[in-house]
Amino acid sequence: MTTLKRTLIGLIFALALVWTLRAARAFAHGQPEITVAPDTVAPGGKITVTGEKMGANEEFKITLEGLKFKAELGDAKSDADEKFQLQFTIPTGAPEGVYQVKAVGADGDTVTAELTITAKAAASAEPTEQQMPSAEEDKVPRRRDTNENIGLFVVAALSAVVGLILVRWK
Repeated sequence: MTTLKRTLIGLIFALALVWTLRAARAFAHGQPEITVAPDTVAPGGKITVTGEKMGANEEFKITLEGLKFKAELGDAKSDADEKFQLQFTIPTGAPEGVYQVKAVGADGDTVTAELTITAKAAASAEPTEQQMPSAEEDKVPRRRDTNENIGLFVVAALSAVVGLILVRWK
C-alpha cells in the first residue's frame, strides 16, 4: 500500500472518530422534552407546561393541536438552565379528545406531550380510548438538527471514499 493511501485512510478514520466524539457529546446532553400537568383537563381548565433540556434562552410557541381543533396557547422562553414552566388555560371551545401540546422553537424543532380534554360534566371521569379519537396521526416527526445532517453526510462521504479506495486497491 502506498504512503498516500495509508495517509488518506488514516485521515478518513481520524475524521470519522472526531465526528463520532462530537456527536456523542451532543447526544449526551439529552433530547428536549415537555410535560403537561394535569394530563386530563376540561375546557376552561388550567395546565402547567414544563420544558427541560430546551436550550438556553430559546423562545417557543406553545400550541394545542388535535384532529379537528387547534389553538395557540402562548409563548415560552427557556432560562439559562434550559428550562421553562408556564401555566395556560385550555380554550372553552375545545372539544373533548386527545391532543398534542406542542412547543415549537424558532428553528422549527417541535417537542410534544399528550393531553386529554374531557367534557365539562365528565372532567373527573377517566376517559376511555373508545370515546376519544387518537391524535397519534397528527404527530409531526422531529426534524434532525444541522449537526446530525452534517454528520450523516460526512459518514456517507467517508464510506464512499473508503469504498473507492478498496475497489481500486492493487
